[in-house]
Amino acid sequence: MAPMKTMKAMKAMKSGSKVMSSLLRSVLLFTYTFGLMASCPDKVCVSEDTFAQDFDGTYEKQSEDVYHQEFGKYALYKCEGHWLLGDKNDVGDCNSYFDASSSSKCPNGASYAVSDGGSTSDMQVADKECTGSSLGLVGTIVGLLLTCLVVAGVVWCCCKHRQGTGGASQGATTSIPAAAVVVAVPQTKQVDCPHCGIVLQLALGGEQAFQCSSCAKPFTVPPTLLGARGEEAEVVSMGV
Repeated sequence: MAPMKTMKAMKAMKSGSKVMSSLLRSVLLFTYTFGLMASCPDKVCVSEDTFAQDFDGTYEKQSEDVYHQEFGKYALYKCEGHWLLGDKNDVGDCNSYFDASSSSKCPNGASYAVSDGGSTSDMQVADKECTGSSLGLVGTIVGLLLTCLVVAGVVWCCCKHRQGTGGASQGATTSIPAAAVVVAVPQTKQVDCPHCGIVLQLALGGEQAFQCSSCAKPFTVPPTLLGARGEEAEVVSMGV
């Protein structure tokens, strides 16, 4: 009889352990599911149209009590049981632009009022990521970069054009003296031939021997008297 009682006891213990294991699994599953349901969303969308500051955008959860704006300087954070919207640097100091009107577990479960004066606000916090917020900001940045590149290209082209025209002007200016030297005509003076008396055009220079173009007779004119004519100049005849 004793072995039979022992076998029945072992069977009862095994059955009891199975029930306990099933209950434990159910409790764990319920706790996990409830935890997921009770947890705040990973991202929320803030929209606010009253003020000039760019409070709008997606806020990403850093902890159960803190959300940071993805592409901005603002944050949603809980202080003394209430959700606030302020600067990221003010998290923990309870300085804010907007205060939740009542306490709530998550930021999307509260309505908000302006911190300074307590006036009502149209600020809303939705349990989702803002549609197109990131793409809109990225598009704006890309557009600004493209504009800067276009402006830089125009400035570079203008500078190159000015350099080219400046070089051409300098080249034209420096070529003028060379052309003047080539076409320069020597200065001349009028001197009467001592033989036939015809007036001759003589080039300025040192003492030279000239030949009359009329009578073909040679004569010499000193350089100091090259400006005189006829009786004023002592023309030395070379005599023929």
